[in-house]
This record gives sequence, structure tokens and C-alpha cells, in this order.
Amino acid sequence: MTQENKTQENKTQENKTQENKTGEIYNLTKGATVCLVTGKGGVGKTTVARYIAHLAALSSPNVLLVRLDDFTNLVQSVAEGSGMGDGQSADRSGEEKKFASQPIEDSFKTMKLEPHEVLVDYLADHSLGQVASRLISTGIIGVVATAIPGIKDLLLLGKLKQLEQTGDYDLIVVDLPASGHALSFLTSPAGLAEVARVGPLKAQADDVLEMLKDPTRVSCVMVTIAEETPVQEAIELNEAISDKTTLYVASLVVNKVLAPIVVGDVELESSPADARAAWAYRQSKFQSQMHQIERLMEEFDQTIFSITAIEDDRLKVPIADQWTKWSMTTLRK
Repeated sequence: MTQENKTQENKTQENKTQENKTGEIYNLTKGATVCLVTGKGGVGKTTVARYIAHLAALSSPNVLLVRLDDFTNLVQSVAEGSGMGDGQSADRSGEEKKFASQPIEDSFKTMKLEPHEVLVDYLADHSLGQVASRLISTGIIGVVATAIPGIKDLLLLGKLKQLEQTGDYDLIVVDLPASGHALSFLTSPAGLAEVARVGPLKAQADDVLEMLKDPTRVSCVMVTIAEETPVQEAIELNEAISDKTTLYVASLVVNKVLAPIVVGDVELESSPADARAAWAYRQSKFQSQMHQIERLMEEFDQTIFSITAIEDDRLKVPIADQWTKWSMTTLRK
């Protein structure tokens, strides 16, 4: 084979690989612009969110990964993060409103939404910048922030709606809170829409609800691992999202799945006793994972993927692309 033919073959293979990755992104998100990623703490939710952004960035330069700060301590973060005292204004009209964003090696951008930034930005957008600075300096903002249950989540979802409506991004991947808080986060707009009959909060809640019920705008990717408790929590969360929200769950990712490996009897018998014991433990865990995956296949109607870390000593050396060590397999489309 000539060098020219080899080059052409390599290009063809690269094109096929990129087409496969593009197909994976569609199967993961079902074409939505905003992808909400959630799952039980410790299952690799944040890592999977970054991986989704990585896959999307292979075919688009306009990908954003949004990381949420701790919205449970909004009042303190407002007071500490505003940098405002008496006489200083939160009105930033005429000033470009910036949130912490930066490009990373995969050519997608990351953004961290800070609680104080979201709240102050909302007030400034509604010509309440001067009022916001007074509330912050006097501490009354604590009363405002806690007097309306769900307002923190609504403001955050409103910011995501703004990002989606700019049209600047082909995909916005959002690393949601763990599943324990995710449901209350997603149901807050409906509660506020009932409480706030008129005014800007009512309009904000209605706009967010309109966005959440449109699967072309927003979809959800759930992440779990193939263990009994996380699997049960994933099943319950999926049912709760279906019953209490209009959000479309597009897919489920089963993380940290062991690769199927075959070891010959002769090789196993000639191995040391501790190696045989380790192998028996691994195989027992693998069989348990397969049982849990069967449960997920029965309970979920959505597309299901598994992620396996490639067990290869050659990949223990530092490499430029950390995702080379991952293998994503479609269990069901």
C-alpha cells in the first residue's frame, strides 16, 4: 500500500470515527440543545458530563459545559461574593455581564454559575440593581432569598434558559446536583408558577416550564453504576421525573462497568493463589453488574449506554486524551 493510500485510509477511518461520535451524542441527548446530567453522588456524574461535552466538541466548536456552584448557601455567597458595601451599586447596566468561563483542551468551554452572580444579575436585569446593593449591605437579602422556596433553583434555570436562547451553543451540558436535590430543583418552577400569580417571577417560571417540556430544547441524561443501591435510586428518580415533571429523559449511562475478560483454565491454575482469589472476586463483581444491568434494561425504556475502563497496561502511561481509556457501548437504542 502506497503512502498516499495509507493517508487516505486514515482519513476515512477518522471520518467514520467522528460520525460514530456524532451519532453517540444524538443518542445521548436526542438532539436537545441543553443536556441536564444527573445521578446519585459517587457514580461519576461530573465525569460523564465532561465526556458528553468532549464527544460533542469533536464535531462542534460551540459546546458549553456548565457547572453549578453550591446553591444551598446562597445568602452567605451573596454577601461574600458581591464585593459591595454601603453605597455600591449592583446595577451593571452598560457593563458586560460575565460569568466564569474558560476554554479547555477539548475546545469546549466551561462555565461556573455562582449563586451571588445569578441573583444579582437577575435583579440588575429587572432594574433593581440599586435595590440589590441595599439589600446586600443591610443583610435583608437573606430574608428575600429564603422567603420564597425554590427561587434559587428558578433563577438558575432562568440563566440556563438565557444561555439556550442566545443561539451561541449547539449543546449546553449541565452538571446538575446529585439526584437527592435534582428532583426538587426540577420541580421548583411549577411550584413558583402556582404561588406567583403575576410579576417577573411568574413570567420566569412560565418561561422555564415552557423550556423544560420541549424535548428539542432540553433533555436529561441519567448516570448510575451497576450496583444495587444506585440502580434502585436511578429507577426511582426516573419514575419521579416522569410523574412530577415534563422533562424528557433521553438516556441512561451505566458507568464503571467491568470489561468481559476470558482467562484460560491452564493460565488460571498456574497463577498464584492470591491472583486466583482476585480473579474470582472480579468475576463475582462482573456477574453482579450484569444482573443489575438486566434490571435497568427491564425498568428503563430509554437508550442505555455502558462505560467501561479499558484494562490495558499500555494505557497506564500518561496520554494526551484521557478518554482513550474509555469505551462507550450502546446496550439499547
